[in-house]
Amino acid sequence: MKRFKFRLQKALEQRERREDARRKRFARFKADLEVENRILRTMRQDFESAYDQRSGSDLETSLLLLRFISRTRVNIARQEARIARMVLICDRLRLRLVAAGRETLKLERLRERRKAEFNAEEARRESKEADETAQRIYLMRRREYA
Repeated sequence: MKRFKFRLQKALEQRERREDARRKRFARFKADLEVENRILRTMRQDFESAYDQRSGSDLETSLLLLRFISRTRVNIARQEARIARMVLICDRLRLRLVAAGRETLKLERLRERRKAEFNAEEARRESKEADETAQRIYLMRRREYA
C-alpha cells in the first residue's frame, strides 16, 4: 500500500508558520496594549487623587497640585491618543491573523479531501486485487476439478 503524500505540504507548512508568527505578533502587541491601558488607568487614578487633594492644602501645595493636574491632563490625552493608534494597529493585526488562518484552513481542507480521495482509490485497488485473486483461485480450482 502506497503512503499518502500531499503535494502542497510545503506550502501548507509555510502558511502554518506564517499564521503562527502572526499569532505571536498579535499576542505581543495585545499584551503591550494592555500595559498601555494599565498606565492610563494609573494616570487617571493619580489625577483624581491630586484633584481631590487640591482644596485642603496651602497655597504653594495647591499650585504644585494644579501644575501636576494640568500636566497629567496632557499626559492622559497623549496616552489616550497612543492607545487609539495601538487599537487600530491591533485590529489590523487581528485581520491579518484571521486571513492567514483562513488560508491555512483552505489548504488543510484540501489535504483532507485529497487524503480521502487517496484512501478511496486505495480501497478500490485493494478490492480489485482481492476480486482478481478470488477469480484466479476459482479458475484454478475449476481446472483442478474439471
